[in-house]
Amino acid sequence: MNKRIHKKTLASTNQYLTEWVKQYERDSLADNLPPFSVVFTDYQTKGRGQQQHTWESKRGKNLLMSIILYPKIQPSQQFLISQQVSLAIVDFLSLSLGLEEVKIKWANDIYIKDKKIAGILVEHTLLNNELSYSIVGIGLNINQEIFPQWLPNPTSLFLETNRYYSIEDILIQIIDNIKKYHSLDPLDVHHTYLSYLYKHHTFARYKIIQTQEIVELKIINVEPCGTLQTQDIKGKNYSFNFHEIEYLIE
Repeated sequence: MNKRIHKKTLASTNQYLTEWVKQYERDSLADNLPPFSVVFTDYQTKGRGQQQHTWESKRGKNLLMSIILYPKIQPSQQFLISQQVSLAIVDFLSLSLGLEEVKIKWANDIYIKDKKIAGILVEHTLLNNELSYSIVGIGLNINQEIFPQWLPNPTSLFLETNRYYSIEDILIQIIDNIKKYHSLDPLDVHHTYLSYLYKHHTFARYKIIQTQEIVELKIINVEPCGTLQTQDIKGKNYSFNFHEIEYLIE
């Protein structure tokens, strides 16, 4: 049975869960911390997002959690975890709450219309060139009413629906959805992920990180390994890996 720990304040839920896993391995007769075990907190002092970004959240207002998974896949397939967790959140927002225009912005952000409501940070641990376990951090904006002005496009469930929610109830639903997608065929997960992809087949402005060049591209596919396939207005194709390209908010 999965374990669940709540802390009022943590530096980072991913960091805490990583330390919890290591302690469990040292002290327990069992080999591993049970799958789908979770730590969640009211507030993070060093919350992290993708590309070294921080995660901004008011105390007690949002879901800040990390969950451990033991995927039986090759390291080259590790993007499957991002797809599974992204779809678990999308299902909650679109199916459970009935929100419209819920999309996944490559690689790990969840949008409602053109506003960011959630982010995902996946950290994998390899052992002997095999994927040992994955720790997935999730930040989902729930009851926050006001965000700092320096955040470009945030939103929350409160701002979208004008009502407050139980954070722990949402936590339970997200865990159940992750379990569901974790059990599905990877190809089905990939196809469903593509169906929710933000700016799929739509031209938008991006910045190439290495050159700082601003380009107009449309997403034509995401490979199962996570590589983004794009095309410019002349029909020339370009591929990008994580942290090589950044979507520019219009």
